[in-house]
Amino acid sequence: MLRREMTLRERTAMVAGALLWLGCAGTTPPPGPDAGATAPLPTPLESTKAMPLEIRLTANPGPTLREDQTSGFSLEFVVKNLGAATVDPRLGASILRVNGAPLKDWDMTINNGPRDGRFTALPAGDNLHFGYALGGALFHGPGEYSVTLETGGVMSKPLLIRVLPRGG
Repeated sequence: MLRREMTLRERTAMVAGALLWLGCAGTTPPPGPDAGATAPLPTPLESTKAMPLEIRLTANPGPTLREDQTSGFSLEFVVKNLGAATVDPRLGASILRVNGAPLKDWDMTINNGPRDGRFTALPAGDNLHFGYALGGALFHGPGEYSVTLETGGVMSKPLLIRVLPRGG
C-alpha cells in the first residue's frame, strides 16, 4: 500500500475531527506559516473510547464443515452503527483474527472489492452487509477455529468454526 505525505493543514484537520469525535472541547488553532509543509501520515488514532458499533460474523457453509469443503468457504459480516451520528467504521484498518492471530493479508482483502459509501460513513442505525470468499486461508487442517473482527475499538463475538476430517 502506498503512503503519501500529509500537509500540516491536513494533519490539523484530522486532529480537529478526532477531537470532535472524542467529544473534546476547544478549538484547533489555524495553521501557521508551515501549512504547506509535509509530514508522514500518522498511524490510526488509538483511543480508549470504542465506536458505537455491533459486529456479527457468519460462516458459509455453516460453522461446521468438512476439510474438503474449505475451498468454498466465505465469511459474511454485518456492521451496525448503534450511535446517533454517522461514523467511519474504519473497516480498512480492521483486523480479522483466527485463534487470536491476525489473518495474513487481511488488509489487502478488506481494502479491495466492491463497496459503497457506508464503508467510510455508516449512518446512525444503519447496517453494512458484506462478505469475502476466503477459501481455505483460515484453516490448517481439521480442528476448531475462533474468528473475530476488530475495528474502531470494537470486537465481534467469536465465531466458532469446526473443520472435520475429509468424509467425517
